[in-house]
Amino acid sequence: MIVKRLICEIRFKLTLLYYDIRARFAQGFREDYPDYTYSTDGSVLKLFNKESRKKIILQAWRASIVHFNEATPPSFFKSTQNVLKAYCDQLKVKALGRIGVRFQYLEQKQISFDGLRETIKRSFYKDTMDEIIAPDGKTTDIACHMFFEERGYKHNLVFGPVSRDEISQRFWDEDFEAEDRKQLPQVALLVDIDCYRHDVSSESITNIFKFSQGIAQRLVDNITGRLT
Repeated sequence: MIVKRLICEIRFKLTLLYYDIRARFAQGFREDYPDYTYSTDGSVLKLFNKESRKKIILQAWRASIVHFNEATPPSFFKSTQNVLKAYCDQLKVKALGRIGVRFQYLEQKQISFDGLRETIKRSFYKDTMDEIIAPDGKTTDIACHMFFEERGYKHNLVFGPVSRDEISQRFWDEDFEAEDRKQLPQVALLVDIDCYRHDVSSESITNIFKFSQGIAQRLVDNITGRLT
């Protein structure tokens, strides 16, 4: 299973200091993110590494970092922590309205889409689901969706089967060239985990990185373990 897309985002009260420090701040990360664009009104600055398919998005009220096909999440978190802490320091941001980490895993499957859908149904739903919900129809797709809280963190979890077309559409990004569809799996299991917290100190960045990695891996293991 690979981390197809890994996102970290912080949100905070809008600050005009953004317009003073953005260029100087961005310059310090040009080695890893050599390309950049400004929005027409200058309110959004994006830094890219198009070869590695990763980017930083900076605004006066938020910052996010996005990596595709991330092979080493711990390395991502180490570099991301450095970027976000430096950004908060330069903007003099002490309080975050929201901080979140989102993992989007893909695991290629050697069975048909219908076969994976039925496996998920058998593993996570009662046999009578179709009879109760749609007695005159046939299930053509399925997605398991749940919200839960653990140790003060909120989680939004979605998992289910995805086809090659859906993978291509779901992971398309306007800032990068489209991936070769032939290199994408025909059928895969998608596990999408968003771990977040509201109204925290900017010093909590390290804490959510440590916690989210553990909870994400545990959820993935629990889900895939029932499908074997």
